[in-house]
Amino acid sequence: MKKWLRWQGFGIFGVIIILISLFWFVFIDLIVANMIEKYGTEIVEAKVDLESADLSLFPMGLALKGLQVTNPDEPMTNAVQIDQMAMSLEAGHLLKRKVIIDDMTLEGLRFNTPRKTSGAVVLKKTRMKTVEDSEKKDSPFAFTLPNFDNLDAKEILENENLETLTLVKELETEIQATKDNWQVQLQGLPDEKKFQEYKTRLENLKGKSGGVMGILGAASDVQNLHKDVKKDLEALKNGRNLFEQKRAFLKNRLDQVTSAPARDFNRLKNKYTLSPQGLSNLSRLFFGPQIANYINKAITWYYRVKPYLEGGAEKGKEEAGAKKIRGRGVDVRFAEDEPVPDFLIRRIKAAVLIKAGDLQGTMENITPDQDITGLPLTFAFSGEKLKGVRALSINGILDHISPESSKDTINLMLTEYSVADLSLSKDSTLPITVKSGLADLKLNSVLASGNISATLVGFMKAVQFAGSDSQDKKMSFSGAVQDALAGVSRFSMQANAFGTLDNYDVKLTSDLDGVLKNAAAGIIKKQSKHFEKELNGAIQAKVNGPIDRLQNGLLDLGSIDKELTQRLNIGNDLLGGLKIF
Repeated sequence: MKKWLRWQGFGIFGVIIILISLFWFVFIDLIVANMIEKYGTEIVEAKVDLESADLSLFPMGLALKGLQVTNPDEPMTNAVQIDQMAMSLEAGHLLKRKVIIDDMTLEGLRFNTPRKTSGAVVLKKTRMKTVEDSEKKDSPFAFTLPNFDNLDAKEILENENLETLTLVKELETEIQATKDNWQVQLQGLPDEKKFQEYKTRLENLKGKSGGVMGILGAASDVQNLHKDVKKDLEALKNGRNLFEQKRAFLKNRLDQVTSAPARDFNRLKNKYTLSPQGLSNLSRLFFGPQIANYINKAITWYYRVKPYLEGGAEKGKEEAGAKKIRGRGVDVRFAEDEPVPDFLIRRIKAAVLIKAGDLQGTMENITPDQDITGLPLTFAFSGEKLKGVRALSINGILDHISPESSKDTINLMLTEYSVADLSLSKDSTLPITVKSGLADLKLNSVLASGNISATLVGFMKAVQFAGSDSQDKKMSFSGAVQDALAGVSRFSMQANAFGTLDNYDVKLTSDLDGVLKNAAAGIIKKQSKHFEKELNGAIQAKVNGPIDRLQNGLLDLGSIDKELTQRLNIGNDLLGGLKIF
């Protein structure tokens, strides 16, 4: 009778199963953890650490513990830290090299946590673009407080180019060129010698003809002489008219030069002092730098996230235009009846830990292949009765189904956030701090095809400001501002951002502006009066000499006018003498 079961073979099979099981239970979790750290580090371009991983088969799932993702720009800070992460996987799609996660749960999600060791790495891969990589632009909130004690008018003029001196130099050159040009032109115009020759011709005609009756007989000769004299007189008149036009033009230029010191004064006064009108948007000094900093950070993170929102579309473009290399394999995406992305998390449920407490929320449709799913990434998180804030909610839609017409929307609402010791101005000349207060904030932002449109509205109540206690603050700009703010218990502000990611602008207004303007206008006017007097005197001392030289140079042109007038008088006298014949 044949043996249907060979125990030797069964034993070998059993040993293999045992070895595979041992390998699975002993090594598979370590391999998964190492792969997550390796590929995560390459993607983020900063160290990714994982405490442990647990891969299960029945049901198919993965649990991660102690995930830390370093902030590439701050190696001693984790951009994200997650205590526990659990997910369920679709085993059938794994065989097709697709990672489809139906549900994921995140516990202990935190941002910007400190690291014990640096997470910096050196990679050959080119860094993704961030706002820091873009061309640097001046802050839209650049502002310098007026400090009249340190303003020296003479020192300022040493570092400033005066329009007056530039105009003086240009006009001096033109006056000299005019003088040289007319010295040459005078040589080509009839002069006293030429008219003396005409007189000699007239005397010769008198001598030949024997008196007046003889001259009448030589009428044709006299007529020719008359014509020659008249022709030369016309040349002198035309030349004198051209000269007078040029001199009038130069006089007009001189008038512009003499008015230039006033323009220089106004320009430098506005640059180095602050007019009462300049206080019309002083709140930009307080809120502007913080808002610009938040916008820059948001743009930086957008550049980092964008490749993972449009990864599928970009990959398709690269493959379509890539040159196929013989002998090298190519991944081909075949047509599917029901297309499925290579990577998809259908739903994440997360608990976010912030200083104020826990935020609960969800994220849906996380994939770089939105063009396949036809669904945008959405998220919504909220929390109530948190520490120091009554309510907080944030939600958004990141729609990159069609990258060419992408549209991202983020909305945030913060209610009764308790503000304490918030520094509004870090300028040592104007230390302003909100000692306490309650803030309500509402943000509505849209980024459509690279164009920003965002509005932030804020309202603060029960406000208490704190400032400097210096003895001389009452007579200073800083003191006037601090005294004005001491009487403010509530205020509102609004910021509007618009433009492109690489070139945006921000308009900021607040009802604090009127309070600050009225309080500080008198101080500004008083302190600037003495400086303006010194500045005007310094400008006059520097430009008066050059302007006097210009005026003398223009007066020197009078000698040319005198010469032309003298020649015309001689010619007219000669022409008048010819008329008696």
